[in-house]
Amino acid sequence: MGTIKDIVDLSTQLANSVQDRKVSAELYKIQSLTLQLQAEQSDLHDKNVQLREALLDLRDENRQLKNELTNRDEWKNKLASYDLVTTEGGATVYKSKGEPTHYICPSCVSKREAQILQDCRDDLGNYQCPNHDCQTKYPVKLIEDPPLPTVNRGVRDYDPLNYR
Repeated sequence: MGTIKDIVDLSTQLANSVQDRKVSAELYKIQSLTLQLQAEQSDLHDKNVQLREALLDLRDENRQLKNELTNRDEWKNKLASYDLVTTEGGATVYKSKGEPTHYICPSCVSKREAQILQDCRDDLGNYQCPNHDCQTKYPVKLIEDPPLPTVNRGVRDYDPLNYR
């Protein structure tokens, strides 16, 4: 009877061993799937971080574009208070619609700047842009006959070659 018991014990151990191998194989499959899931989760996390960074970049760009649109609308509104005119002197400048009447530089308008032209108070009727990068002069006023330069006629014996 001891041998039968030994055979039964061995067969039970063998069955348990086979069972353990099946369980072990299943555990290996589960571990393998778990590692795959962890790798996929890590990839998804990386993609999520990239998408968040892209979202932040897009938000910044959106904010900048909104600011540019606001600035452009403000500029359009400001420029709407001027008309492009040709002055008596022949210059093409922007003239204010309201009071006080003034002119702004068309060169600076193209750069989205409103520089009020200053009267040069010269004999040519020029107005000049005060912007240091521009300083363009425009003949705004019409001067019919500019004054002729005066000639000193008081000295009759003037000889430019004789330096006495």
